[in-house]
Amino acid sequence: MIYITTSFPISILTNTTHKLEAQKVKKREIEELQKRSLFGDKQIVYAVNSQELTEELQSEDKILLKDIKLQRGDILYTITSDHGRHETSYHEKNRYRYEKFKVIY
Repeated sequence: MIYITTSFPISILTNTTHKLEAQKVKKREIEELQKRSLFGDKQIVYAVNSQELTEELQSEDKILLKDIKLQRGDILYTITSDHGRHETSYHEKNRYRYEKFKVIY
């Protein structure tokens, strides 16, 4: 599964033996996933809790972060505010940080 989220809480790692591979990605990679989702790709799931990002991503179908059960091979894309970890302001355009986490095992 491919998950697009606005955060990456450590509680998502229910299995303590998970090994992750992390890398920064460009916005266009998220946009490509969005297009695939709009054309019916059921492998892409949104867990976005920002109303502005929900509208921007056109992601009406979404789940809660606590419902994500990571398994081997899953990919998690996170969109976070570039203002800092505790800042909740997402309204400045082009102020996002995009990261990709892949579950190795």
